[in-house]
Amino acid sequence: MDIKEKQILINKLVCNKKIIKYDGVFYTILYPTPEQKVIADIVYEEILEDNKYEPYLTSALLKNIQQIRGIWTEKDEAVVKQKEQLIEELKIQLYNNWLKKNNQPFIRKQLAATRIGLDKLEERKREYELYTIEYHATSVRDKYLLGLNIMVGENYLFTPDSVFMGDSIIERIQQSIYANYYITPEIFREIARSEPWRSTWTLDKNNFFQKEPFKYTNEQKYIVMFSKMYDSAMSYQDPPPDSIINDDDMFDGWLLKTQKDQEKEQQKRFMESKLSSGDKGDEVFIVTDKENAGDIYELNDFNTRMKIMSREKFIKSHDAVEGSHLPDIQMQLNQQAHTEFKNKIKGK
Repeated sequence: MDIKEKQILINKLVCNKKIIKYDGVFYTILYPTPEQKVIADIVYEEILEDNKYEPYLTSALLKNIQQIRGIWTEKDEAVVKQKEQLIEELKIQLYNNWLKKNNQPFIRKQLAATRIGLDKLEERKREYELYTIEYHATSVRDKYLLGLNIMVGENYLFTPDSVFMGDSIIERIQQSIYANYYITPEIFREIARSEPWRSTWTLDKNNFFQKEPFKYTNEQKYIVMFSKMYDSAMSYQDPPPDSIINDDDMFDGWLLKTQKDQEKEQQKRFMESKLSSGDKGDEVFIVTDKENAGDIYELNDFNTRMKIMSREKFIKSHDAVEGSHLPDIQMQLNQQAHTEFKNKIKGK
């Protein structure tokens, strides 16, 4: 985006109301008050209660039907989690290959393919949600909140009593708002890390919108969240360069890797603090269960993991093995003997 396009979106972000032009008429849409949200929640619950004997599916019943008919099963949920995890791993790979540009196109293709597969799964999962009573109640609640806050000039378009009779115009205004005000996460991020927003944000980042956070619009919450995310990254002793910050997937990879490294170091310090003073040495054995074994294993560095793999391979190829016969122990003993021999020679 160029500066002008960004500034247009920023003007919409900082404004505490939405303004659209539909069929030659300017409509102003205010943001719901906390009181209106409470009333809307009551409306939502009343719809669920009033329609519980109508031919609507509940979300719970839909889930059971999808499971029984094989439309959406626990296996599908597992695949979703696998793809989400794969996306994270690919982002870390992309960051690790920051300086290896030839490797990046393949990783990006894998990322794109995995995202497409995940989107298709999510679309299949949501395909029948519009037939549920919860979907219907949410739709009515959202239209109710919107209808209460539509103004033409100085006058509200609907009263609380007439808002349910304005479905048609409310739906058209709803569609117009989406077309004119929807901002993707990628665009939020681009705005948050660049000018003209960045320099303005730094002037008063502690209370940029001059109001309590619970009064922020959804768009204001997102821009503050992403702005603080980049603030945090730039505050590191070794912050990522601009080429990483400006690449969403690579930056996510940096974030994920940094978080994993911090968690690993925190776990390591915690485990060290729990060990008794008598447990100091080259190797420390910790009794754990299957659930936590992976976390303990992750505390080992690369060389130690290679040593573990070598020992496991050696043990599997022998019926019985004494500790002193393990390859790495043999190598250590040989080095020790060689050092002692050299010291004796020097001593002569």
